[in-house]
Amino acid sequence: MTSADQEGSEAAFCISCGDSNPIADGKCIDCLREEVTVVRGPSGPVKLERCVHCGAIPVREHWDQPTSLVEAVEQSAIGSVLIPEALEGVDVRVVVREEDKKNYVVDVEVTGSYKGVTVEGEAPVRVQVKNVTCQACSRRHGGYYEAIVQVREKGDAEVSDERAGEIAVMIEEEVRRVGGLSGTQSYLLKAEARHGGYDYYFGTKPVAKNIAKRIKDRYGGSLTHSTTLAGEEDGQEVHRLTIAVRLPRVMKGSVIGYGDEIVEVYGRSGNRVLGRTVPEGAGRTIEERHLDRAVVLEPKRVDIVYAAQGEGQILDPESLDAVQVRLPEGVESGGQAWAVKHRERWVVLEAAAPRDDA
Repeated sequence: MTSADQEGSEAAFCISCGDSNPIADGKCIDCLREEVTVVRGPSGPVKLERCVHCGAIPVREHWDQPTSLVEAVEQSAIGSVLIPEALEGVDVRVVVREEDKKNYVVDVEVTGSYKGVTVEGEAPVRVQVKNVTCQACSRRHGGYYEAIVQVREKGDAEVSDERAGEIAVMIEEEVRRVGGLSGTQSYLLKAEARHGGYDYYFGTKPVAKNIAKRIKDRYGGSLTHSTTLAGEEDGQEVHRLTIAVRLPRVMKGSVIGYGDEIVEVYGRSGNRVLGRTVPEGAGRTIEERHLDRAVVLEPKRVDIVYAAQGEGQILDPESLDAVQVRLPEGVESGGQAWAVKHRERWVVLEAAAPRDDA
């Protein structure tokens, strides 16, 4: 037998078991599979901390809100197993078995390719859920807050229920947004009606600053910041932030008397308010510094005596006299409308929906 024949003969057998058809490193498929541990589980149970109040779990340096407890259990099990770096095209699947609310067994199934050979393995992982209290919930239940946002209207006017509702929606959106970025550390502790406006108490300063800015961007007005010493934590002084938001008298949605005109405000641009005259529809831009001349008009519900082709009469709710007016579309005889009065002139804004008790 020649040396070439000897080499060919040796290459035709597995160097480990002697079987024919080696495919990599002189080894057959079975021996290659035996030399790699596809997945190795932990030596003991995995401890999963979960906030008993909000359901958050610790992820790296903050607390995060999982989609569900089962998802958190799955991720804890997957993160606890070891998979060789030499494995390519790795696919991980899990099967979760709940023993009770605090104990789960997760079968972690792994498939991949090792030196061109498809390999698979499975490791059972026991996950134990431990109920704890996260920092945010601990602070919230302890009444902790870092900032107050005070919302008032300029002058003696009160913040309307409608405006307060809009601000509540903004707060909910911002707390959820920041919470999604930084965990559950952001929260609204409470809201109190005070002095014709509202005080909002926040667990973190960044949320309070963002909320105050969003309110100002939407309605205009001004912001002032102040801090007070609230105590010490871990040897460091803790300062509490107060942001005073002063809403302007005139904002989007306001109806004002300006000179002899009645103007419906639809927006702001810098230090100007944008509106249109009613009922003429002519555009108006008024500088902020001139708004002290404006009179904010409160729409009143009025009865429609008759309506025909954009003209009609309303019943003056003060004098009970019939007043001739122009009528917008949708206003019908016998119905009601929203109207304002300025310098003895009534203007109808729009039809009013029927009262619930009508």
